[in-house]
Amino acid sequence: MISFVSLDRQQSRGLTQENLSAGVREHLLFNLLEFELAKVAPEPTLVRPRAQEMAAAVVKPDKDLSRVDGNDLVNLYHVVSDTQQIYRQEPVQPANPAHHPFDPAMIPTAIGRFFEWVQSPSFEEMHAVEQMTLSQIRLCEIQPFPEHSHLTVSFFCLFFLLRRGYLMPLYRVEELEDFNRALEQAFLLSTEDLVRFNARACERSYQYALKNR
Repeated sequence: MISFVSLDRQQSRGLTQENLSAGVREHLLFNLLEFELAKVAPEPTLVRPRAQEMAAAVVKPDKDLSRVDGNDLVNLYHVVSDTQQIYRQEPVQPANPAHHPFDPAMIPTAIGRFFEWVQSPSFEEMHAVEQMTLSQIRLCEIQPFPEHSHLTVSFFCLFFLLRRGYLMPLYRVEELEDFNRALEQAFLLSTEDLVRFNARACERSYQYALKNR
């Protein structure tokens, strides 16, 4: 069983996304963007400014996170894509050998069931890092959009951390291969490595913020 005692102890010290210094906030955002954009190789020219808009939409202080639903996911996707189409209509390449993307005809139902689960008591009982990670796995598995699905999913799942008052994770680009391996294991129903990966990045945020506030 994964322990979040250390992370929760740091969170209890009162740092929130809203009361960070501007320098710390910019550092966390910059590193988050670099990590997410490193997944898009080579990076398309238009993706970076759209990804910056997406990050800003996630962390804006007036965002009501009490009830996250499918509209939040779709609205975030439309930040990075101009297409009028919402869910993909064609098969896509798997992200790794363990990934079996959903048939396009199944996507609307799968997304509906996902948000039913997100709004269930069993989901609320989970730690925020588990909520973020399991949501990330499920939505990456579905791969709902015709483009930029993984970017949209990664930013969307931050909502589950932020609404519980946690800082955004501080990832390192050099750990991208660790993330990819952990995601592949998660598609094989072994989620522990990805939960630990995300928890470690969350702790790193507090360590940086406390050192530099």
